[in-house]
Amino acid sequence: MRDAGIDDVNDIHFVQVKTPCVTVARAAAAAARGASVVSTDANRAMAYARAAGALGEVDRGALSDAAMLTDVALYSSRASISSGVEVDRNEVIVLGNSARWIGDLAIAHRPMRDALDLPAVIATLADLGITAAPQAADAHRIRGVLVKCEPDRHGAVRGHRHTMLDDTDINAQRHIRGAVGGLVAGVMGDGRIFVSGGAEHQGPDGRGLIAVAEI
Repeated sequence: MRDAGIDDVNDIHFVQVKTPCVTVARAAAAAARGASVVSTDANRAMAYARAAGALGEVDRGALSDAAMLTDVALYSSRASISSGVEVDRNEVIVLGNSARWIGDLAIAHRPMRDALDLPAVIATLADLGITAAPQAADAHRIRGVLVKCEPDRHGAVRGHRHTMLDDTDINAQRHIRGAVGGLVAGVMGDGRIFVSGGAEHQGPDGRGLIAVAEI
């Protein structure tokens, strides 16, 4: 925030964090030091890493190891956390609107209440003065679309069953990125958007986040 010249947390609209995750080599190195890792399963370890990255802004007094991946009432409303083997430390990008900014770019965001929340996409564009009826009328103004999403862990969307958690052929994160990415791209009239899955503690459970930057 300091580097970006943003003084008010309410002016932040998207925080991208890349966190490292456990690999076979890292697990072995931990064992050699007499330490242990949270999980040697890659997908599970990445989920824990994403959760840890998301909970950085939550009151420390409310956090515990037991809350990780279980207490869905703890979450960030602006974070998009990814985890991967290609980094060995946290990398953070903060996007927001600064009172000291003199350029033309601006950004807005909205939470998505589920994978079908088309009104949230339209409302985010409206916050930037862009009308979508049904597609963005001033699409040339859009400079970036960032989306975070997660399959509902209860297996239903608006009372109807989804199968994203039951398909053994394709990981659930592939399903949700395709579904939400298609919905958002349809409104934007452009498929060049960033869609990330794995939203543990990133917004309310089973929901998502959309942020749009425009000029």
